Amino acid sequence: MLSIAERIMKARISLSLRQPYLASALMRLPIVEARGGCPTFATDGFTLFYSERYAQGLDDAELRGVLAHELMHVVLDSAGRRQDRSHALWNVATDYVINGILTQCGFTLPRGGLLSSRFSLMTAEQVYEELLDRKGGRAIEEFIASDSLPILQKEQEGDGRSGRLPEVSAPLVERSANPALELASEEPDAEQKEAILRGIRLEIASASGSLDVAGTITADAVQTGSSTVTGSESVSGDLDVGGKFSVTGNSTTGGNSTVTGNETVGGTLNVAGKTTLSDDLSVNGNAGIHGNLSITGDSTLSGTAEIAGSATVHDKLTVDGDANVGGKLNADGAATLNSGVTVEKDSDLKGNVTVGKNLTVDKDAAIGGNQTVNGTLTVEGKSTLG
Repeated sequence: MLSIAERIMKARISLSLRQPYLASALMRLPIVEARGGCPTFATDGFTLFYSERYAQGLDDAELRGVLAHELMHVVLDSAGRRQDRSHALWNVATDYVINGILTQCGFTLPRGGLLSSRFSLMTAEQVYEELLDRKGGRAIEEFIASDSLPILQKEQEGDGRSGRLPEVSAPLVERSANPALELASEEPDAEQKEAILRGIRLEIASASGSLDVAGTITADAVQTGSSTVTGSESVSGDLDVGGKFSVTGNSTTGGNSTVTGNETVGGTLNVAGKTTLSDDLSVNGNAGIHGNLSITGDSTLSGTAEIAGSATVHDKLTVDGDANVGGKLNADGAATLNSGVTVEKDSDLKGNVTVGKNLTVDKDAAIGGNQTVNGTLTVEGKSTLG
């Protein structure tokens, strides 16, 4: 089960994808848990505060609605426009205007929010003046605590219109103070998309838990802790993984892949192009190479090496143990054999063969050219000299 902080992070990303034009502002707004004095959600224009207890009672749609509500306070500059008005009554007035806009956009708001169709075509300043007239001689706190303020009596069902602003929903000051709302339903351009991705990358990077994605992730670059992707993940830029990177299925790399630490492949590693290994390569099991293997430096094989095709060695080949060659072994340079050499089949030596020690031949040896023996030639069996 996700924690409240993780649910809020999920709601923020979801809201950013649903409202791409507002995503940049939303991602720049830090969200922190309030330690006191905040019974629901609140903002000072720079930070969004939330009560964990209150957030626990909201579903995902309501969380998105509350985040959108607080973001609207920032975008509409509610704090800056208050001037010398009563803070409490001004907050009520701006809540009426913002909730009216959000409900017309199809957002789901928590039950009990301030909402009245009477104020749908009014600015926050106009709503404030009407509320002043309504309160009469009562104190503002008494007026706000009374039952005379219309509220949202039932949950609003989202109808898929989220992000599509009705023509009459943001009049006068709200329309001029928040032109972003008029563009919220438009396709974001490349710069806006990049701002969204930057915010989402920062959101994911700051997450202390895991990111579980059931669908597809497509991004320029993502930095995170642990991620579980049950669908496909497409990264067109760099993918930096600070910890372990586990792939249970197939992993396709279209560009270069740089691994600075250990990489364990539990299945098959297929490389269609060139592979450059700047350090040691340790193979504990079987390794099948169906194409060419080029080694420019030293190669140490501690186990058995089976070569089904041709093996070309342009430099020295040192074999400390047994070497079984099922096909041809071509050595263009010098070959030094420190132990015995067993040849079970016919061997054609077209050049000179220099033997520094004893050479034992158990079967017939046909020498078509000259043979020079600088030491002693010992023949224990029959010798036929043509």
